[in-house]
Amino acid sequence: MLKQCSRLYSCDRSALIVQDEYGWRMYELSSHGKLRKKRLRIEPEQQLDEFADDGIPLPLETTRGVVGWIILFGSPIEVKGERAMELGAAELAQWLTQLFKYREARRLAVKDGLTDLFNYRFFIDALEGEIKRAKKFCSLIVMDVDDFKKYNDHFGHLRGSALLTEVAAILRRSSGSGNLVAKYGGDEFAVILPEVSKEEAFLLAQGIRYRIERHKFHGEEESQPNQILTVSGGVATYPIDAKDAFTLFDQADRAMYDAKRRGKNRIMYLD
Repeated sequence: MLKQCSRLYSCDRSALIVQDEYGWRMYELSSHGKLRKKRLRIEPEQQLDEFADDGIPLPLETTRGVVGWIILFGSPIEVKGERAMELGAAELAQWLTQLFKYREARRLAVKDGLTDLFNYRFFIDALEGEIKRAKKFCSLIVMDVDDFKKYNDHFGHLRGSALLTEVAAILRRSSGSGNLVAKYGGDEFAVILPEVSKEEAFLLAQGIRYRIERHKFHGEEESQPNQILTVSGGVATYPIDAKDAFTLFDQADRAMYDAKRRGKNRIMYLD
């Protein structure tokens, strides 16, 4: 697609910013035909600002709205008229249609059906990948809803499922861009934090715990021991606590259960 854009618009190089399962990614095609890709750790609009001096961004618009951008470099001002623009838009629309079909099939395979968070299988694969790519750190937070069985027994599974969806939404909003959130068990969640230190991960986990504690959940007063719904969490960091994904997960999981033994509604990490 980038090669077609470079030919169509007669530009030296081109780039594509588009969102996938991990977040926003950028694919950049050099004038020598070499493709470079990276995950954006900033918002796409910030990346576009960095290209403002020598790049022209073309938004990729579909019925879903703007789903990405093509950036053209090297004075592609002569766009060869409206006919060329129409051809370019048609090619992009066809490519995006295929992309969305692929993504939907992939989403069904890697997402939890209830919360739309990533499932256990994808979570473990992603954690292994982030550890391999880590330049310095890769931190992991695992969390479990305290006394969820009491809530489920009191209100039933439908209301319990609705509560897990609310918890998942808080986790997604509170985890920051570029971090992967998963539901790996019945009421168990995880957040992968690439290049985040243990201290920073602990503070982020505390923020999530606090938001859940302060959130008003339906029926928490009558179903929970302390009249509020809470979570307990554990934090572990590569390479300080473990050298591989499964050991890192085990360390964070052990820290979480230590938090439960110490009274719940707290975040722990192993010394």
